[in-house]
Amino acid sequence: MAVRECLHGIFQANLRGGFLACNPAMARICGYDSPEHLSQKVIRLREQLFCKAAEFDQIRQELLDQGSLSARETTLQRADFTPVPVAITLLRRPDLGPEVVEPLWQISLKGSRPGRNWNS
Repeated sequence: MAVRECLHGIFQANLRGGFLACNPAMARICGYDSPEHLSQKVIRLREQLFCKAAEFDQIRQELLDQGSLSARETTLQRADFTPVPVAITLLRRPDLGPEVVEPLWQISLKGSRPGRNWNS
């Protein structure tokens, strides 16, 4: 399966809770041994995945209002509590639940996209 071999973190999640599914790259980005370990440990995205709850709140509201966002820069928190800067692309899926986001949330480590200067 291509998602399992992808270098970018991809996952499906409920904005009111945690992960519904994720790939190995997402687990690695977040400092976990496996997708299962990440899904078991991070049950509240707002408090356990995002470094700043206010950033999560802004992203959540934008998704609820506009339905998607693209290449949004934010900072996630790894298992060891160190920050990891990322760019995130999200699509809300109301057909799957009121706050379920697209099965392909993409998390890219800053600097991993060719042609993008993350320091400017």
